[in-house]
Amino acid sequence: MYRYFSLLIISLILVGCPLEDTLDYHIFLYNNSDRDISIIFSNGVHNTLIYPELLPPTISSEYCIRYIESRESFTFNSYIPFDEYIDSFPLDTIAVFVFDPDTLDAYPWEVIRDEYKVLKTHFITIDDVLKSDTIVIYP
Repeated sequence: MYRYFSLLIISLILVGCPLEDTLDYHIFLYNNSDRDISIIFSNGVHNTLIYPELLPPTISSEYCIRYIESRESFTFNSYIPFDEYIDSFPLDTIAVFVFDPDTLDAYPWEVIRDEYKVLKTHFITIDDVLKSDTIVIYP
């Protein structure tokens, strides 16, 4: 049993993670500011609301909050080309909502959504991903 387990571990080390190689498409979302930010993606798939009501009614595991430090980027990975990925959404757009991390800590989601406590909303279109793999989302 130990020998089979050892062979499995050695095989994974030599071959690599099977899913790692399939994430061939990347967009780098860059925070070009002196402040840290948090972001949430919305694509119109998980909710049926249309802009400016794209903010989800509640926060769940479908809406992962990502933290991006000042002058850093977040890598958004995909299994398929981003133009095909975005084209599959009802609005052909990904909305990126930018928040002050302190706002997310200080207020319940319902207040953030109802009072639209968003620093900026950035829309990523098919044209954006065809032009460059790095997109400045803030400021």
